[in-house]
Formats: sequence, structure tokens, C-alpha cells
Amino acid sequence: MLREELDLTGTKYGCGEGQCGACTVLVDSQPKRSCLLDADAMQCGYCTAGMILAGVALLDRAADPAEADIAHALEGNLCRCGTYPRIVAAVRAAARSVRSTSRG
Repeated sequence: MLREELDLTGTKYGCGEGQCGACTVLVDSQPKRSCLLDADAMQCGYCTAGMILAGVALLDRAADPAEADIAHALEGNLCRCGTYPRIVAAVRAAARSVRSTSRG
């Protein structure tokens, strides 16, 4: 998202573990490792579009889905990297974010 949608090409993917600092961004004027802010759910990008759309469709139907519901909603998508637990965690985080935003 940072590089492709926001055209912030200075941010690089490095270690993916928050150790190297290549992905550092400012959030509320504080440096943060971007690889640690998104549950490290997407790695190679193969499954990203399908996982995001399946997650959005689920959250449109259920504001607070259980982990089993998330897994069921995503089961038709293949992740070559095997980051399924991280993707489920990212959908859970998105659900929390949507709920807190809708509360105002």
C-alpha cells in the first residue's frame, strides 16, 4: 500500500521482522516499522487480492466474526507462503478497526 497506492517509494521491505528498519514510516510523528503494523499477513502477494476481498465481504456480513468464521470465509483462497494465521489475525484487526470507527 505504501509504495503502490501512496507512492511512498522510500519505504522498502527488508527483513519483515522489524529488525532492519528499511520499512520505517512515521505514524503520528513517531517512527514505526511498517512490517509490524499489518500483522505481516501478506508476503509474496499471490493471495492478497482474494484474501482482502474475502475479508471485506465477511466484514460486510459480520462486524465481529469468530476465528472459525474468518477461516471459513478465506478457505477458498490459496496462500503460497502459508501465512494463514497471520491473515486471520489481520482480518480480526480489521474487524476491530471497523467496529471502533463505526462507534465514532
